[in-house]
Formats: sequence, C-alpha cells, structure tokens
Amino acid sequence: MQVKLHSKFNFLSWGVIILFLFTTPVWADLYYEMTSTEYSSTPGGETTEVGHQKGYVKSDRMRSEDLTDKQATIIRLDKELMWEIDHNKKTYSQVTFAELKKLYSQQKAAMEQSQEQMAKMMESLPPEQRAMMEKQMQQAMEMQAATSKPPEVIKTGKKDKILGYTCQQYKMSWSNMTWDMWVSEEIVPEIDFSKFYGGLLMAGPLAEGFSEVKGLPLKMVVETEAAGTHSRTTTETTKVKTKKISDDEFELPKGYTEVPHGQGE
Repeated sequence: MQVKLHSKFNFLSWGVIILFLFTTPVWADLYYEMTSTEYSSTPGGETTEVGHQKGYVKSDRMRSEDLTDKQATIIRLDKELMWEIDHNKKTYSQVTFAELKKLYSQQKAAMEQSQEQMAKMMESLPPEQRAMMEKQMQQAMEMQAATSKPPEVIKTGKKDKILGYTCQQYKMSWSNMTWDMWVSEEIVPEIDFSKFYGGLLMAGPLAEGFSEVKGLPLKMVVETEAAGTHSRTTTETTKVKTKKISDDEFELPKGYTEVPHGQGE
C-alpha cells in the first residue's frame, strides 16, 4: 500500500505521492528521483524487483513517472482530475475527483451487499461448510472495520541524516500494513496541503494518517501481510531539487489515445 486502486505501483506509490504533495512550498517547484525495491515472499518462493521513479510538483499539480514500467500519473488540482498515462501503449485515461469519490462509495456499498448475500447463502449450507464461511466472512468484516478507521501514527523522536538533511522517524499502521518513514522538514517549510485531499480516492481514513506526517519523506519502508504473503517495499529518495518546472510537464502527451478509466488494470 494490498488494496488495488489503479495500477501496479498504485497503493504503495500513492503513499509516497501524497507525502510529496503535502510538503511542497507554494512558491517553489519540486523535482525528485526515487528508487524502490519490492521484496515479496509467498508459499511459491521469493521475488525482488527494483524500480526507478521521478516526479515534478507545483502548488496545484503533480506528475509522477515510473521509469521502469513507463507509466505516469498526473494530478491536476486546478482541473480537479487525474490522468493515468501508459507510454508503452501511448494511451491515457481521465477521472475526475467527483468520479473517484463516487467510485469509492460504490465499492463500499458493493462490499456491504456482498456480505449480506453471503450471510443469506450460508443459511442453506451444511454446518461444516457454514462454519468455514462464517470464519471467512468474519475475517473480511474485521478487515473492513480496520480500514474504516484512521491509521495509528507515531512520531518516535528518533533522528537520522539522509542526503545531508535531518529526518524524523514516523511509524504508521493501518489494517495489515505498516509504514516506517524518515521525513525531513529542512527541505521545505510546513504549509497546509489539505486541499490536495479533495476528491482523491485516497481521501478518507488513510489520508488522515498521512496528514500527520510533516515534511518531505526521504525514505519509506512499507510492509504488508496477507494470505501467507509478505511484501516489503523500500523507497529511497536519491535526489531532491527545487527549481522552476515548465507547465508543459503537467500536460498530456500529444498523439496519445484516451481509454476508459481502469481499462488498463
């Protein structure tokens, strides 16, 4: 972070993206480069993947580029929409903040309806099967309850130097996920970036947790446990620079074809 929102690097990358958004001074543009190492352990074996990302941020817009998979996400607060770009297929999709809010509500309603249907179906099952289904349903309900609450955020008081900047350690836990973040307030001053929450699918309990993290994240370790699978993604910022960024970086590539949102997932 998994909870799948849009594409491969969605959940984990959204956490990094949001933190960058919430720590950018309005009078400066931000350029950053990151390297991510994703380790996964399953009953079938272990895998490790390394990816590279870069991004640009202005006060009302952001572009995140996955250089490994050649995917990009552009958030335009001025237009209240988001574009997802696939450079491999030369396509893009568009979704407004209002549509994301509606989708989030629909997903919650669909989950509740599914639980009701399962409860009715269990009434006709033999006792042994019903007991197994009840256990699975209880686990699903516990997961839903956990994700409906804001995560627990702890500022540990520990400090470290990364890229020459003093960083504070934050720990956050939410459902079956944990974050270990090293965040610096020396790079940019603190400002209120609550406006970036509006309309985004990440708005809600998880976003409330990220709002407590003050500064620019230079290192983040995210771990997830689910159904016998353990994943750990370490994202390290390798370069941070404040400079003037052209508005052209936040526009759609010319000649790309629009496809329905979610089609490429």
